[in-house]
Amino acid sequence: MNKGINVINELLVDLFNDILVIEQKSLQYATFKDLSVTEVHTIEAIGMYKPNRMKDVACQLDITLGTLTTAINRLEKNNMLHE
Repeated sequence: MNKGINVINELLVDLFNDILVIEQKSLQYATFKDLSVTEVHTIEAIGMYKPNRMKDVACQLDITLGTLTTAINRLEKNNMLHE
């Protein structure tokens, strides 16, 4: 049973790493080339059409409120977010 779990774990780790590479490569050809994968995920979590509380966005991203505040400040400084 442990061997099966190890195989599944390795496959999932490989899949996750492949997804990260695909995301990074796709950003190279996107309109917003200056954004990192993390910044894209942050913008997606914030949303566009309904207000989201910082606490909810941080929870969705599995980060602290301080980390989210830093990310939002950086996005606002680069004119990627507007109030």
